[in-house]
Amino acid sequence: MRWQALRNPSQSSNWMLGLLLTLGITGALPGCGAPVREAKLPAPAAPEDSPGVNGVAETLLPESNSAADIDVLYPELRALDASYRATLQAIRDDDLPGAEEALNQLDSDLRAAQRDIGPPGSLYVESMSGRVERLRGLVHELREFQEELGRIEMPKDDEAAPQDDSVAVAELKVQAERKSPSGPRHDLDLVEHPLIDKWVRYFTGDGRHYMELWLSRQPLYEDFIYSVLDEYDVPRDLLYLAMIESGLSMKARSYANAVGPWQFISSTGRLYDLKIDWWVDERRDLEKSTRAAAHHLSDLYESLDSWPLALAAYNCGVRRVDRAVRRHRSRDFWKLTSLPRQTENYVPKFMAALRIGHDPEAYGFKIPDVDPLRYDTIQVEDATDLHLVAKLADTSLESLADLNPHLKRWSTPPGESYRIKVPRGSGDSVTIKLAAVPESERVRWRRHKVSRGETLAAIARDYGTSAEAIRQANNMRGQTIHPGNHLLIPVVGGDPGALAQESIAQAAKANTDDQSVYVVRRGDTLGRIAKRHGTSVSRLMEWNGKRSTRIHVGERLTMHGGAVEAAADDSQRHITYVVQRGDTLTIISARHRVSVGQLMNWNRKRSTRIHVGERLRIYVPG
Repeated sequence: MRWQALRNPSQSSNWMLGLLLTLGITGALPGCGAPVREAKLPAPAAPEDSPGVNGVAETLLPESNSAADIDVLYPELRALDASYRATLQAIRDDDLPGAEEALNQLDSDLRAAQRDIGPPGSLYVESMSGRVERLRGLVHELREFQEELGRIEMPKDDEAAPQDDSVAVAELKVQAERKSPSGPRHDLDLVEHPLIDKWVRYFTGDGRHYMELWLSRQPLYEDFIYSVLDEYDVPRDLLYLAMIESGLSMKARSYANAVGPWQFISSTGRLYDLKIDWWVDERRDLEKSTRAAAHHLSDLYESLDSWPLALAAYNCGVRRVDRAVRRHRSRDFWKLTSLPRQTENYVPKFMAALRIGHDPEAYGFKIPDVDPLRYDTIQVEDATDLHLVAKLADTSLESLADLNPHLKRWSTPPGESYRIKVPRGSGDSVTIKLAAVPESERVRWRRHKVSRGETLAAIARDYGTSAEAIRQANNMRGQTIHPGNHLLIPVVGGDPGALAQESIAQAAKANTDDQSVYVVRRGDTLGRIAKRHGTSVSRLMEWNGKRSTRIHVGERLTMHGGAVEAAADDSQRHITYVVQRGDTLTIISARHRVSVGQLMNWNRKRSTRIHVGERLRIYVPG
């Protein structure tokens, strides 16, 4: 989705028209169709033929049905239609808070319409449900786009998803711990129900590609998941809960900020001892999240004494399920008609996946012959650089990151021992090699909160690293930072204070030993001048007290410790560095306390790409 079009008024109308055509709702907006007051609402295709998203039909009404038609036939739909249009308008206006507020109201109106309207109006509501799901996806994309621009902060770790009932979960967790074990729990019964049949038809029809992908991942993880489920004495069939929740993807995230293979929201994840902070999100750790899910499901079963009810509570919360049970005076899930519509489809969706998973070949699926996931775990200290671990394990950074998707930065958490996964058979070797790496060759990471008045150059100096290394570590395009921002800082060696003092001493020596003046010429930019003199833009700005990169012809710029002269002077000591697996210019520059720009200038590189075995010339400071 090109959200930039939302920000350009000249493009907004065209983008919005395309959005409306995509969603198929032009007839639901005023002025987009002639009202036919006596007409009946044409019934969309039966939902069981096309479950769409979360079990609702995606078949849309013809464009001839205007909002006026609906108002006459079913006045209850007025609020639903108004909330729908308000959400669309907020998306078009790039108004994330307004879009989220309108979407919440739309959810409330949709639930009311589902409860109060009978056929054939319910078929209209059914088709509207599919559009609402797509709106949720658009709002989520808008949030991601604004986060990427830095216009809003990432969601706080302690923000609860809409279905959060962490207090109730905590209470039943305590109750379950007080109870004695209730004996072994066997695999779940394969029941028959029309809603299950509907989902089976979907997974073997329009949604076949999803089921094929999910089943292809099953051999990777099933042995481990089964072992954890056995440990907690819950049915092995609960594997298919992770399948419908995330497709067995470690990196899955929902519109409600549920994360990982078992789709925990942060509050419930923390109740089951998952660590979630700036450095790690253990909801994406297969081992820890599976243990948390098994524990949570065991608690839900102890409370509700029914696996279908426990599954429903996993989706919408134990309080809602408990209220529905009391309201209908029944513990039969299939008789509870007051549950949220998503939950009414959730359990049948699980049962359909379970039915297919028990005999995939009968439904035309073939599970590939794939070796299960295997790895070693090692203990590392403080904020250990993943690039270094990957190099010692003789693997790529991408492969190591795939084994440790819960690590959100390029590092383990600072100030603590932490266990990470490495390729099978390399654990002992990596541990020995890591212990032998001297502090001077290690890159550690720190989190820095920007204070008012700070600059990248000053922060880099305090940590004994380079501004360019900080920029690359944080994917920054420019030099601008704001108070309250958090930066990931690569630090060489063990003592940032000592490194800072060394850096300051070197800067002072450069200032006294070598100073010159450069007169700006036509066509110059700070970037070109910095590259020509083997330094960085941030240093030029700091040396000349500049707050922006603007310069003008004839301006005199002070230069210190000219790197061009150093690069041209073969009498100055230099080393030749051979690029190793996992290296980047940022890591190499931080390790040798020079800038990426200097490395590129000294080696006449036009891009930051390097390859294993490449030889780089590095001039040693001082």
